[in-house]
Amino acid sequence: HLVTMATLDFVVPTEPDDLLECASSSFMVAICADPADISEYNQLDMINEAQQLLHDPYQITQNSAFDVLFSFARYFSTLKPAVQLKVWKAIIQGFKSLCKELTKTIESMNHGASDAAQARNAIKMYAYLINLIASGQESQAVKSTKHITKKSKSKAPDSEWSWEHERRVAVGTLSQLLALDVPRLWPMSCPEEPFVNLLTRFLYLTLENPEVVKDKDLRQDVFDLLGALVQKYNHALGASTTIVHMLPHFEHLAEPFADMLKLFADTYTTPRVAQDVLREIARIDSADFAQDTSGARSYAAFLSAVAERLPTACLGALSQLLELLDSGEAYTMRNAVLSMLGAMLTSVLLTERTESNLRTRDQLLDILEERINDVSAYTRKCSLQIWCTLASARAIPITRMQAAMDGAVLRLEDKSSLVRKQALQLTAALMINNPFGSKLNAGTLKASYDEEYAKLCTILGVDPAEVAAANDDEAKEDVEEG
Repeated sequence: HLVTMATLDFVVPTEPDDLLECASSSFMVAICADPADISEYNQLDMINEAQQLLHDPYQITQNSAFDVLFSFARYFSTLKPAVQLKVWKAIIQGFKSLCKELTKTIESMNHGASDAAQARNAIKMYAYLINLIASGQESQAVKSTKHITKKSKSKAPDSEWSWEHERRVAVGTLSQLLALDVPRLWPMSCPEEPFVNLLTRFLYLTLENPEVVKDKDLRQDVFDLLGALVQKYNHALGASTTIVHMLPHFEHLAEPFADMLKLFADTYTTPRVAQDVLREIARIDSADFAQDTSGARSYAAFLSAVAERLPTACLGALSQLLELLDSGEAYTMRNAVLSMLGAMLTSVLLTERTESNLRTRDQLLDILEERINDVSAYTRKCSLQIWCTLASARAIPITRMQAAMDGAVLRLEDKSSLVRKQALQLTAALMINNPFGSKLNAGTLKASYDEEYAKLCTILGVDPAEVAAANDDEAKEDVEEG
């Protein structure tokens, strides 16, 4: 089924116009028509002819097929729905036929042979056309969701063209491609970066759309595709860079990206992506967090979510993350780091009690003690809250219980009511989870209480007996009113 004539290498263009420029060593578009100058009848006729050629899917590497489909893909948003659907189906069907063909032949191909070169070209050209259309449609979809109303949301999609449906087709088609051992077609089994970016660009663009992220099945499919690209297409660095870049701009991605990193670590055996992302965030100038409070909130939510899902990965980037505690006015970032410390202390540092982990545990507890006195009331509250969590999880060493109680008592006099309330909760949590609680003698405690109470009454100049009687009378009245 291979086209017999030699084919020039298809270089993935940065812009569509790049394909119109002459290049002796690479493929170029010979004729680019403007659909606005062609009647709808003739448009459909041109697409039908190209579709007939693609009965042999390798014909996409020839100008007779590619130029026509490129012309329509380039001006896709200006086409009528019937024409849009016709173009899209021609490309998708050709690509699916290619994947089916490669299923039988790819294992016998050698990257240096002409058949592998032609297969590379065909894959890149179909992928480029799909990306050209899909990226444009997804950009429009993202913009429309910002102005969506209940009325427009309930409106039925166009019967001829619905990107909401075709988006799934695009994702499914990419799944077919990545199920094959495509890297073997390249030297060193390493596809060039522009081609990988071609595949990832559309996937990340879909995640910018909150409606896509809400669709659990579609979101999982996109995550799986990105996982395969990270594992087999050297996309680890690209993934970490893209995640760090997208987080401050799309707050809805904080938890989904944490889920994706967990998938990368557990299913696609690439835990280093999570550590790379954490290190990149730690390198951001603290002044940027202070200026962009929305971005700081998004990063903070992401860090907390990652700590819950991948505490071991967080431990590997701990030294860099601790630098965020010096983030000045950006208390949200300090709170996020403290939450990460709490997650590590209640998981990996609690269950894996190696000598190294015990040292790390003590260092983190020291930091949590210090942050009880942070300049920000929100961070003081956060630190006390984490101590409450540690107490409930029985993650506070006995030798640290008194220090934790001292910190709680100190904060009972804090100027912030939020901090005082949290300090009171910590005091209660420490008493409830006191490992010696069941061994305490109630009689001894009552005697100590009476002694201290008498001292208080003496200071206030009141008779303890009279106060007790007054309290009893109030209690009786409450019962009667109840």
